[in-house]
Amino acid sequence: KSMVFGQLVLAGFQNPEGLLRNENNLFVPTVNSGQPQVGQPGSTTAGNLVLGTIRGQSLEQSNVDLATSMTDLIQVQRAYQVNARLVQDGDQMWGIANALRR
Repeated sequence: KSMVFGQLVLAGFQNPEGLLRNENNLFVPTVNSGQPQVGQPGSTTAGNLVLGTIRGQSLEQSNVDLATSMTDLIQVQRAYQVNARLVQDGDQMWGIANALRR
């Protein structure tokens, strides 16, 4: 025996790219995105926008490209190494300058 506690409702936009990215991974409708069209999953709205479906007991695929992420990580690590080396060399130069003044 199952009990219904509520109904999920989805919102779609004619131009999802026009949504304004807000903090905490939230999006805000703008003039470019159009007004939200609300309906039940799998239905078609009055504006002929087909809303998505919801699947239970399924896994979502990752939207991360591993190769790009690793390349970015290596670039950041190299930039950090260069900056650390510059700080170290600058420290040595200040040490030499201080030794010359004595």
